[in-house]
Order: sequence, then C-alpha cells, then structure tokens
Amino acid sequence: MSERAQEPPVPWDQPRQDPLFMQLSDVHEWIVSRVDSDFWRHHVGDTFAPFAAGWPTWRSSERRAAVEALMLDFCRLLQTGDGHGYTWILYQTMCHRVGRLRAEGWPALKKVDNDKYDEVAGRIATIADVYPFDSDAERRRWEFSFFHPGRMTPNKLQRTSDVEWAHMLSELKALPRKLLERVLCLRSLGESPRKALPTADALFLNAFDASQTPQSRFHRFTALLDGILGLYRLAVGEGHQQEDSVRRLADAIETASKSHQEPAFANESLAVQVSGVDEARNLLFETCKHYLTRTLLSPDRVLHLLAQALPGIVLNAQPHDNSLGKTRSSPSRYDPVPRRTFS
Repeated sequence: MSERAQEPPVPWDQPRQDPLFMQLSDVHEWIVSRVDSDFWRHHVGDTFAPFAAGWPTWRSSERRAAVEALMLDFCRLLQTGDGHGYTWILYQTMCHRVGRLRAEGWPALKKVDNDKYDEVAGRIATIADVYPFDSDAERRRWEFSFFHPGRMTPNKLQRTSDVEWAHMLSELKALPRKLLERVLCLRSLGESPRKALPTADALFLNAFDASQTPQSRFHRFTALLDGILGLYRLAVGEGHQQEDSVRRLADAIETASKSHQEPAFANESLAVQVSGVDEARNLLFETCKHYLTRTLLSPDRVLHLLAQALPGIVLNAQPHDNSLGKTRSSPSRYDPVPRRTFS
C-alpha cells in the first residue's frame, strides 16, 4: 500500500483538519472577497456552509478535483476580472463538475452497491484478524472508524467505477499477506504500527488514480502549470527587473506542457505521476496565496521544485542557483521572496 494509504484518515467531524478542505476554504474566501456586486457577494458568501457539511460524503478524488477546479477558476477570475455570474462557485454546481452528483441524479442504491459494501466489510474483518490489536475494544474502535458514514459508505461505492472497484478489492485482498511484515517494519522505525492499516480515503484515492490514464494526469499537471504562469505574468510590470526570470519560467512551463512531453510523463511510475500533479497543485495554491499577499516565490525556485517533482520532464530553462530549492519534504520549500521585486 502506498504512503498515502498509511496516512491518518480525515476526522469525519472536523473537515477543517483536511488540508484539501483548508485550501478550498481559502480559495472560496479569496473569490468572495473579489465579488464586486453586493447581490452576488451575499449570494456566494453563503455558499460555503454546504461544503463544510457535505465534505465527509465526498470521495477523496472528488475533494481533490474540487480544489483544483476552484483554484483554476480563481486564476481566471484574477486574469479576466469577470466572474460570469459566479454560479460556478455554488455547491451544487461543483458537485456536478467533479462527479459528486449527476445531472439526472444518482439512482437509489442497488443490491450490487450493498454487496460491495459487504465485500469490503469481509475484507476488513480479515485484516483485523491478522493485525495485532491490543484488545477487542481497540479492534472494534478501528472497524467503527473505518465504516463511519463519513468514510466507507455504499453511496461512495456507488460512485466508484468497475475499474476502481477491482483495484480496491485487489488492494484489500493483498494486504493481509503483507500486514505483519509492515507492522514489524514500522515498529523498527519507531513509527506507529497503525499506519499499516488501510483507510477508506486512501483506498478510494488509490483506486481512482490507478483507473486514470497518464494522459489525464498530464493534462491536469499542465493546467495547473498554466495557472501558475498566468499569475506570474500578472505580476510582471513594465520595466520589471526580474522579467527575464519570469520569461525563463514561461519558457520552461510552455516546454513542459508540450504534447511531446507526454511519453516522458507516462514513463514515470504511477506514484511519481501522482505526486508530481500534487506538487503542481500545491505550488499553484502557494502562488495564489503569495500573489494576494504581495509576495511570490522566486521563479527560479518554482523551476527547481518542478524539476524535483517530475525529473523526467525536460525543462529548457534552468535556475541560476540550484540551492534555491529545498527538498520536497522540507516545510520551508514555499518560503516566498518579496513580490515587489517583480513590479
């Protein structure tokens, strides 16, 4: 199971602890603050409560898609100044956009959906039989948390494709054979052995990612890069001292986005492709935040981080100082530089 599958699950009663939810909340607030119509500001300002209430019922991939879509919408709003009625920010609209809802609505649960849920329950029971819980009470608490309505539910399984379901089932079937080995490994590293247990969020996300093509991930990656570049271009003024740095960033992003880069992207492992898109999404979020606070990352640092995220992608412009970028695990890798140097 991937590292993502070993992460603690998102607390169902505290969605604000989910990093994706926090990003969505910030972007929503940024958009509302830029609505110039009193009517629309009041209308869209009241739209976030449904996101907070409904967030646990979204599958992991739907949450991620919502954040990416809203960030790109925000970038377009900054560049065009036109919200086009702001209906795209509404909860129901976003639910349809990311597959949380269908235009015609989801049908009532069928026997096959409940059968899938029962199949997962059986696999989880087998995993619980193998895992060395300290007590029966501890086991029951873990099983309850896994099947809480905000995590593994028949409704979420109904929105899971056949390909995703096959991957999820395969992952659950394989885990008992590897579980004790992983428990011992985690203990030897001084980490909690509970990280070896599956989480519903990770199962849904792993299954979705495995069902998608490299081409679809590449298109998400390049769309996020376009968002980053658009904001840097906004920050460039006439007589800009660092215009050459932004031009290097533009050259690199435009090169990385060309169709002939798709094979290089596809040759990376699934984990590298997924983490590369995740890095691009986080970079776009940080770019939005620092653009608004009048700070921006150095363009050279952005280049360095992109090169780290996907080393197989050819960039035709390289940073002058490779020491600008920290390792991908460093919490300070997004430290900004003053934006005033770009204006």
